[in-house]
This record gives sequence, C-alpha cells and structure tokens, in this order.
Amino acid sequence: MSLRSMTGFSSVEHGPSDVSVQIELRSVNHRYLDIVVRLPESHRHHERLVQGVIREELGRGRVEAVVKLSGPRWGGRVVLDEAVVANLVEAARQLGDTGLEHTGLRLADVLGVPGVVRSLEGAAERDNASELEALLKQATSRACAGLVEARCAEGRRLEAALVEVLDQLVAIAQRLEGESRSLSQECLESVKRRLELLLAGFEGVEIDGDRVLQEAAHLADRSDVSEEVARLNSHLLLFRELLGQREPVGRKLDFLCQEILRELNTLATKARSTSVSHEVVEAKALCEQLREQVQNVE
Repeated sequence: MSLRSMTGFSSVEHGPSDVSVQIELRSVNHRYLDIVVRLPESHRHHERLVQGVIREELGRGRVEAVVKLSGPRWGGRVVLDEAVVANLVEAARQLGDTGLEHTGLRLADVLGVPGVVRSLEGAAERDNASELEALLKQATSRACAGLVEARCAEGRRLEAALVEVLDQLVAIAQRLEGESRSLSQECLESVKRRLELLLAGFEGVEIDGDRVLQEAAHLADRSDVSEEVARLNSHLLLFRELLGQREPVGRKLDFLCQEILRELNTLATKARSTSVSHEVVEAKALCEQLREQVQNVE
C-alpha cells in the first residue's frame, strides 16, 4: 500500500438485471474513521453491515455512504396497524376538545408515526433479506475498492508534493549544519572582542581573566545550535522513512511536523546569526506547507 489520501469518491451498481444495489462513497479528512450510512428507511437495520465492510478497508477519514435499492423484491409486504391509527385519531380529537385548533390528520402525518406501517415478513421476505445482505456486502466491497484506488491516486500526488517540500527542508538543514560548526567559535571570539573593548576602560582594576573566559564560553554555548540541527535532521530522515511505509502514517507525520517546527522555533530563539535566522524563517514556512499537506494523509 502506498501513501493514501483521505479524500476520494467511488460509485458502483451491483446486482442482477431485475434488482440492484447502488452505492456512492465519499470521503474527506477526519482525525478518526467516521462513517455515515444513508439507506432507505425500511432498510436502516443494514447500516452496521455496510459500516463493517468499510471499517475493514479504511483507517481514517469521514466517509459518507449513500445506498439506493432498485427492484420489486426489496419492498417486501407491509401492513397498516389500524389500532395505532385509531388511537391517533382519538388523540387528535381529544386535543381538539381542549380548544386547540384541529385541522385534521393528513396521510403524511399518520404514515410518519413509528409503528403505523410494519413489514410483514414471511419466507419469501426472509429469502429476499438474505439476498439483499449478500448484495450489500458485495456492492460495498466493490465501492471500497474503488474508493481506495481513488485515495491511492490522490496519495501519490500528495507524496510527490511532500517530497518536494521535504527536499527543500533537508537542504536548509544541511546549510544550518555547516554554519552551526563555526557559529559557536565565532560567538566566542565576538564576546571576547567585546569584553576586551569593555575592559580597556577599567585600567588599574583587577579582573579575573579565567572568570571572564568562563562567562564568554557560557554565552557561546547558549548560542550553540548543533543539537537542534541534529534533531532536525533526525526528524526529517524519519519523515522520509514513514513515506515509504505500508500502513496509515498520517498521524505520525502530523506529530513529526510539530516536532520539526519545535526545533525550528528553538533555533530561531538561539540563533545570533542573520544568515541562520533567514534560513530558519524559510524552513518554518516550508514546515507549514508540510503540515497542510499532511492533514490529507490517511
């Protein structure tokens, strides 16, 4: 499995000529796997069946499944519960007696009440239900295969975009690594020169030279960014390795982006070089691009 996006669409129609199941799958970004199934009201009890098939194929994303059934056998036989209808009529009459305006019950009002219409299940209906379950599983499986293919295609485009940004970040990290080697020594020399100028105005005053050098070395050490650059390189290397894994890595990539940005922020705080500051600003902008793209990865 290559890198997969969480965005995709698939549509299939499955079944014999006289009856069929049509299913459309749409998926977008989501932190977890969130599945919404839309079935005809009389077949809502098959919702878990459809969800189960989707869960076997997908790891993350908000998935909307719209299922349509066509054919005479899916309706089954229904019966009107006359007792419930009579109770509804009586309840409406009593409410009218209390002074509330009563305009009569419409057919749509009655049919919308749960329990008014019930499926009458017999042997034929049970056979039809079994056939429908099999067709639903097959149709959902085919739709999932199409959705995975679409998400993989989008994933390949995502991977190309991520690699392009990653290569630019690696190049910046290499330049930072080169500059970090000489940065501490330059900082130490700069501090020593400034101290020499400052101490020139204190002739006759005894100065602890060793103590001054210790303080200068401490200041230089605080400006040392070699550890941050090493961690940055390590994060970038792991990012590239994750792109080649055969499992959903979106969350891991998102976390790595946060860690990369953390190191860049530390570099921005410690850097006393204009060139380093400019490199860090460019790297942070690239990291934000990386994070935006990663939000689409499963």
